[in-house]
Amino acid sequence: MGKWDMGPGVVEFPSGLRLRGRSWRTPAEIPADVCVVLATGVGNRFGESKVMSNAKETIVIDWPDFRLPRRPAYALETLAAVGKRAQNERVEITSGDGLGRTGTAMAVIAVLSGMDPQEAIDWVRNHYDHRAVGTHAQRAFVLDIDPEFN
Repeated sequence: MGKWDMGPGVVEFPSGLRLRGRSWRTPAEIPADVCVVLATGVGNRFGESKVMSNAKETIVIDWPDFRLPRRPAYALETLAAVGKRAQNERVEITSGDGLGRTGTAMAVIAVLSGMDPQEAIDWVRNHYDHRAVGTHAQRAFVLDIDPEFN
């Protein structure tokens, strides 16, 4: 347990919170304490057979590529909880390419940590990947978050 050291995919938010984003197709050298997998799943099975996580704990949010989470309230609750856990644990957010959904989840965590929604989108694009929060719907999802959700 502990914070991430700065390295590939690791970003440090202005609040000091560190998260790692990556594609779940690529194995990670350093395992996370908590891995949030953003993928389409059916029951306990992933919709994609190539999902890789060697984390101590893996949490799945049913979130189709280029779209929004199928259960938005669950996604927000889960991201709020892992955002708090990232203060003391190595948390990673993963999706197919590690960009749109991953960036959107990072921006959501930033908003739930007190950042302005548009600032959160811009920050993630500038510090993680410029393709993050890639669709109009993903941007709208972040912009519509009530900062008082917690």
